[in-house]
Amino acid sequence: MKRAKCFILAFTLLIFSFSFHANASSFRPDYSMTWEEWLQYCSEFEGDNTLISLTPGADETQMNFAWHSDFFSKKPVVRISKNKDMTDYMEFAARFTFAENLKQKVNKATATGLEANTCYYYTYGTDNEFSEPVMLRTLSAESFKVLYFSDIQCNSYDGDTAKAREMAYNWQCNLTNALNENTDTSFILSAGDQAHHGEADEWMYTLSPKALRSIPMATTVGNHDNKTTLYKHYVNNPNTYLGTTPNLTGNDYWFRYGDVLFLSFNANNANIYDHFYFAKEAIMQNPDAKWRVGMLHHDFYGTGGHAENNENTWLRAEFCPIADFFEFDIMLTGHEHIYGRSYYMYNGIIVKNEGYESGNVTDPAGTIYFTASAASDNCRVYDEPFDYEWLGFSVMSQESIYSTLEFDSDSLSIHSYFCNTNELVDEF
Repeated sequence: MKRAKCFILAFTLLIFSFSFHANASSFRPDYSMTWEEWLQYCSEFEGDNTLISLTPGADETQMNFAWHSDFFSKKPVVRISKNKDMTDYMEFAARFTFAENLKQKVNKATATGLEANTCYYYTYGTDNEFSEPVMLRTLSAESFKVLYFSDIQCNSYDGDTAKAREMAYNWQCNLTNALNENTDTSFILSAGDQAHHGEADEWMYTLSPKALRSIPMATTVGNHDNKTTLYKHYVNNPNTYLGTTPNLTGNDYWFRYGDVLFLSFNANNANIYDHFYFAKEAIMQNPDAKWRVGMLHHDFYGTGGHAENNENTWLRAEFCPIADFFEFDIMLTGHEHIYGRSYYMYNGIIVKNEGYESGNVTDPAGTIYFTASAASDNCRVYDEPFDYEWLGFSVMSQESIYSTLEFDSDSLSIHSYFCNTNELVDEF
């Protein structure tokens, strides 16, 4: 009887182990925290400027990493394995650059050869001292989903740690709620202003959600990020375009995921020629991409007061011809902290595509421009909504909104939800 029970138990464990490994690609932890748990967690990372960030690689087979370490540390590497005990690992050496202070350096590594629908684990370190293994899940790039946020903008308010913790907790909760509803998320898009003053402690809070140890986030440079040159120390962007006037904060870059070409622009760089030739070069290298998605921070077809100021008027004249010429399907922006979308625009004029009002268009002419709300609940609310001629839909709410973008070979679906309730706000 004992032998029979042992056999059944062993067989059950074997089946469970196989089943878990087979379904690992559909498994994601719940990163939810109470306020008390968050405060305890903050005590673990505050004052330690070494949280690693993950960025999409040049394509779906790659993953980029960046982290700070002691200035005199040596041999920075990332190890990736299909086994949690890190046996049979692949090792990827990191290059390093000087950090924003004299005590640290920044290490950047690229992992290659990643397979789709696979559960990996990674560790990173220097001098053969490594972090604890963290799960890294890859999904299929044939059809996939991404999350779209903007203006995380954790603000230390000149040393007000309590306020920074609160904003970071809002970001943590909003991101976690979105991921719990969308466990099949491949990566995150953030349309700028990751930090308010561009300072290191604000980047620490922006990178603080535990989910960001396992899910890459593609960012762009916002006007607040551009207040310092620290942005490039906290991201490891692929295919960076230096151009004729390289920006000290960060430059345009692109990456490919399945049939989609993502192009991220630093709109703080006023050199229109750099942005044009960046887009031209990226598209020439990806002529078979079925979708072209642009991302920048400034909302020149936006939802609030920023859209009509002098800066955005100039940016509209600069970037819209690029989107028109290269036939971008969609442009993702932020800046205004009010969610909305434009009509399809071409040459500064509204294009009346059939089906727009019902949120379902086929082979549309022109480009549609989305504006995200603020990811950490720092949304703007005015007495009256703005009523621009280009604005097809907007929602003014104190509650943050996130969006999902789902791609397959012949369709792009965008759904937007309130972060706290996951109530549907908009679908297109």
